[in-house]
Amino acid sequence: MKSKFYRRGMTLTEVLVVLSIVALLASLLLPAIQMARESARRAQCISNLRQLMLAGHAFESSNRHFPPGTLMRSTMTSLLPSPSGVKNHSELGTPFFLLAFIEQANHAAKVDPRLLKTNSYHDGRWTEYEALVDIARSRIPLFQCPSAIDDLQASVAISYDAETYRFRLSTQGSDLASTNYVSSAGLNGDSATNILYSRTKGIFYNRSQIRMADITRGASNVLAFGEVTSLKNVNHDSDTSTPNLDLKFGLSLGGFPSQYGIGKGTRPSFSSDHSGRIANFAVADGSVREISFDIESTIFAELNSIAPFFE
Repeated sequence: MKSKFYRRGMTLTEVLVVLSIVALLASLLLPAIQMARESARRAQCISNLRQLMLAGHAFESSNRHFPPGTLMRSTMTSLLPSPSGVKNHSELGTPFFLLAFIEQANHAAKVDPRLLKTNSYHDGRWTEYEALVDIARSRIPLFQCPSAIDDLQASVAISYDAETYRFRLSTQGSDLASTNYVSSAGLNGDSATNILYSRTKGIFYNRSQIRMADITRGASNVLAFGEVTSLKNVNHDSDTSTPNLDLKFGLSLGGFPSQYGIGKGTRPSFSSDHSGRIANFAVADGSVREISFDIESTIFAELNSIAPFFE
């Protein structure tokens, strides 16, 4: 005699129904889990940018001006000779000036102060100093966006020359660490010959020494740092001898031009791997904004400028 507690097994049809319900629930939950993870990554990215801007403020308080975007050749400044009399350019960018203000004192101590002088030439490019190359190989979490997809095979851009509209690439190989945050030079930095560039310069252009008081559009209206990620098939307009390249951006890079906007096209543009076609930017007042890839180009240009230029 069968027990009254006897339970028959499930039929094949019932098993299939249960499995289909489980699959449906999983398909509904997976996007929600992915969205939650991306939300956490985006929050970390925002925190990184905010910390970089606070470091910029600390530098400005200590030195009475923000750090330069980069230390390339200059037509704007009459430079003093280096200690040895040579006329080299260290080509160091904004991140190296901020090391002491982002809890990277060990790295900051390796940087020869002569290579950080804005108004003089230098004894050599930073790539000639093994200690600085070691820093450039270091993966510093603050400069890494959790959503970024790093192209390990891409060439590493280590400096940007606003006079030739070109990036100088690493001679140390692709093992240099990348950054996902660069300082904004404005449309293309300052210029002695191009009125448009001189009127649209940002906070961090070549050999800049911008003070908070120089930001006449107001600190809450000017972008200071923005996101970049690996770009494919990047075109150098002025150098037809160089083929288009896949690029990622090295830790020494600063003074990034805003003239090509935001997106993942074939121009050296601000870019991001976040979902929703947005990139995060630190504003000069310390806040962080999400800006769409589809922003109108003149609006984006003005957001990167320290002074109104349509007046």
